[in-house]
Amino acid sequence: MENQKIFLVIGSSGSGKTSSLRNMPLEKTVLINTELKSMLPFRGHARLKKHWLLNDVNKLMAGLTLLEKDPDVEYIVLDSLSYLMNMYELQVVKTSTNGMRAWGEYGDFYRSLIMLIKSSSKNYVIMCHPKEVFDEKAGEIKVSAAIKGSLSGLVEADFNVVAYTDVSANEEGMPLYRFLVKKTKESLSKSVKSPFDMFDEPYTQSNDVMEVFEAITNYINGEN
Repeated sequence: MENQKIFLVIGSSGSGKTSSLRNMPLEKTVLINTELKSMLPFRGHARLKKHWLLNDVNKLMAGLTLLEKDPDVEYIVLDSLSYLMNMYELQVVKTSTNGMRAWGEYGDFYRSLIMLIKSSSKNYVIMCHPKEVFDEKAGEIKVSAAIKGSLSGLVEADFNVVAYTDVSANEEGMPLYRFLVKKTKESLSKSVKSPFDMFDEPYTQSNDVMEVFEAITNYINGEN
């Protein structure tokens, strides 16, 4: 049965991606940090079950297989997919003597990762940076997950829920960090998506991944 408790978060640096992890059960959470940020933007991150600073792309799949067997791990966060695939390009594609074959393996690596995640018993949050591309046919800029090569524009198809980080001003003029989880008239150019009635409003109350997980769980269980 396909793992349904996974979702993609797209947002630029400083928009609240990593801080959205603050209310997770950290003792049961593994953060795979491909951006190699040693200091995380929320208190208590030392309580993480594991903070894995991944600097070798070849170690990822074996590591995920081991985590799958650990009963104490319930949540796995990949921050970020964009940096992971850039790492694959630098460490594998650019060092290969056969560039065409290496780019094919780039796609195979991504597909193997997605298949592992979708067959997993763990809850997954996948972080990604945004990319803007001008759509000549539509005459507008489209925003999607920042992934290179043949995967460009295709990543969102692998997720039922694609949330975008959103920063606006509250009534006091202070920053309000939320997730955009449903398309609005103003966000038609973004690849945000979710099942029709999973969320009541286009925006979550805050940028809290547990709020999204709760909505996904309620949807799966048929609850309001």
